[in-house]
Amino acid sequence: MKTALIIATVAASAIEPPKASNRVCRFFESESTAKADLLVKFTSNVASLDAITTAKSSNYRQGVYDVLIEQAKANEARLAPLLPSGQHISSLYIAGGVALRSVSKETFDRLTASDFIQYVDLNNTNDIALPDVIKGDRSSSRHRDAGNEWGVETVGAPAIWKYTRGKGVVVGSIDSGALYTHEAIKDNWRADYGWFDPTNGTATPYDSQDHGSHTIGTMVGRGGIGVAPDAQWISCTFGDTLEVMLQCAQFMLCPTKPEGSAVDCSKGVDVVNNPWAAHTGYNPWFEAAIAAWKAARIIPVFGIANRGLECSLAASPGPVGIASNSAYASDAGTSMASPHVAGVVALLKSVDLSLDFDAVYTYLTATADQNELNTTEPHAWLASLTNETLPSSPHCGAPPDDSWPNNRFGYGRVNVATILHDGKLNDKRRPTCHEEI
Repeated sequence: MKTALIIATVAASAIEPPKASNRVCRFFESESTAKADLLVKFTSNVASLDAITTAKSSNYRQGVYDVLIEQAKANEARLAPLLPSGQHISSLYIAGGVALRSVSKETFDRLTASDFIQYVDLNNTNDIALPDVIKGDRSSSRHRDAGNEWGVETVGAPAIWKYTRGKGVVVGSIDSGALYTHEAIKDNWRADYGWFDPTNGTATPYDSQDHGSHTIGTMVGRGGIGVAPDAQWISCTFGDTLEVMLQCAQFMLCPTKPEGSAVDCSKGVDVVNNPWAAHTGYNPWFEAAIAAWKAARIIPVFGIANRGLECSLAASPGPVGIASNSAYASDAGTSMASPHVAGVVALLKSVDLSLDFDAVYTYLTATADQNELNTTEPHAWLASLTNETLPSSPHCGAPPDDSWPNNRFGYGRVNVATILHDGKLNDKRRPTCHEEI
């Protein structure tokens, strides 16, 4: 009996998750007198968010915010006695945590010994970046009457623009910023509560890498480059730490003025595009933010980066994107694919703003084009700047390409012309792709 009890106890302790990441433990083991910037996650109470999700309400964002702020205040009050006097606390309420600056090993030990703290990690720079993309000519021009871009046509958007073009929907972008003066996106930027730069505190949008302007153009650009051209957009410029990314996540839920004041949940987004990548692999921080978005009926869309462990590249051809106030460029990658999907979601939400994540997911996956995909994608893409030939999306073995979902095409290619072919929401796949409407 004693042996059985001891074995059971050891097994229970073996599966208990660690209170701190390996890298923060290694840091304090090797630098016992040094200080580190930390992320601290509290034990969560998801029951309150679940109640909001199931409630009948038109004010989901405010309800989620109120619950999260109440929990944050209670947790931060318990945290204060563990910290030295004057310790700066940056609230990351959307993830149920805080960011702390210059934390000593002594304070770290107190944190990990506290039962209301779930996890501690380093708040490292260089944890977040944009994925590599296949870049085309950066100086091309495009006539306003050039017609709709290939990607916009392929997802079926123009076929249903007679019913909706996304009016009444706000699309969020967590990316490298935005060239808000560009002709394709300047008219539908929502300037009021429309920009946040957690790192530099700038008052107006800028684009540090040309990437955010491109993805915003794909979502809502005018002149045939965007899927939902009558939707509005707002932007938060990403940073290289999880703290900054979570501050952007909070801005999408309940935006503020550029300096971070005057929270207004009524100005939150309906769908948010996330084409960035985390170098640390899975971590619990953004999972909590996604849960909050879903509870608030905000639909998150993510790129999957462009490289994997087994297959050499995931590449999706991008449309013409934005390079200067009146110039355009063509890029390819899943960070060009995700804004197409986000634009489609904006069109769906413009028909029914109350759609939650599960409903949107069902519409997208149940109606996706499948029949013609194996014949419409080329065997290789040419990266024009490097003259490098890259393979199209390989299936990595099993399941085969004609079994759905699969590793090459997933559930298929989104087609909003199927979902909204009569101006109403439909969840049945049509017999053939691109059927005349």
